[in-house]
Amino acid sequence: MADKRINNLKLGIFTIAGILFLVITLYMIGRDQNLFGSNIIIKAHFRNAQGVVPGNNVRYSGIQVGTVSSVNLINDTLIEINMLIDEKSSSKILTNALAAIGTEGLIGNRIINLLPGEGTGTPIREGDLLKAKKTTDTDAILETLSITNQNASVLSAELVQTVNRINRSTALWKILNDDTLATDLRASLLNIRQASEKTNHLVSELNGLVADVKNGEGTAGRLLYDTTLAVQLSAALTKLDEAANNASSLTGKLDGLLSGIQQDLETGKGPANAILKDSSMVNKLQNSLTNIEKSTFAFNENMEALKHNFLFRGYFRKQQKKQVKDSVNSLKTP
Repeated sequence: MADKRINNLKLGIFTIAGILFLVITLYMIGRDQNLFGSNIIIKAHFRNAQGVVPGNNVRYSGIQVGTVSSVNLINDTLIEINMLIDEKSSSKILTNALAAIGTEGLIGNRIINLLPGEGTGTPIREGDLLKAKKTTDTDAILETLSITNQNASVLSAELVQTVNRINRSTALWKILNDDTLATDLRASLLNIRQASEKTNHLVSELNGLVADVKNGEGTAGRLLYDTTLAVQLSAALTKLDEAANNASSLTGKLDGLLSGIQQDLETGKGPANAILKDSSMVNKLQNSLTNIEKSTFAFNENMEALKHNFLFRGYFRKQQKKQVKDSVNSLKTP
């Protein structure tokens, strides 16, 4: 009876040990510890582990090459992730490879992606430290999307308010429904186009004028570049200056003469005063002019009488013929 109990105990212990070995084996297989192959451990340092835990997969260019063995906090800004890599795959991974934290799918488990680096390198060995590549954090993306959604919601609400204000604006709808507005706008655009064409034409003419001036052509060009014209203008200005001086001298003399006349008028002396203010002198002058006129009339009558006198008639006829002949000769002469 005692032997049977001992055998049952041994059988139970053996069964429990087998079950434990099976569980441990399944656990190790689940963590991809490669129980029947050799492995090496490599490291990578990150500022944020982003939820990486031991047992997460390690992939090189999308191919499974190992698992995460441990995650250690070195200091407040640096985290070390140790990776258990299959030795067969390690010969294909070079020391210039980059380690980046990713996910399986959009929100799947965290994984370590090993990416080929630039340049040349040697196959990795036990304890090598790979460079970490900074990746975009999914949480940061989601946070940014959340802020963007909030901004879009605010913008949408403001847009709705703006549309409502437009719908309630009677002045705006009157403008939009005004049939004459299109015609007025078309006429305004036509005027603007014509003004633009005229402006372009004016600018073209100004460019031509400037070109002529630079080439010394035209009046402005000659004024600026023709030395002969400059000399002539200088001479003309000199003559104008002399004429101005002469006019100034003449004006001074006239001022003196007028001053003398004014003085004579004020003092009551001189010929000017006698002519302008002395009434007796004026009467004498009028009588003299009358006598001269009568004498001239009598002289003309006497001369006319002499022309008809038989003693002087021939002489005056001869003088008249001579005048006619001289007139004809003067007409024939070119």
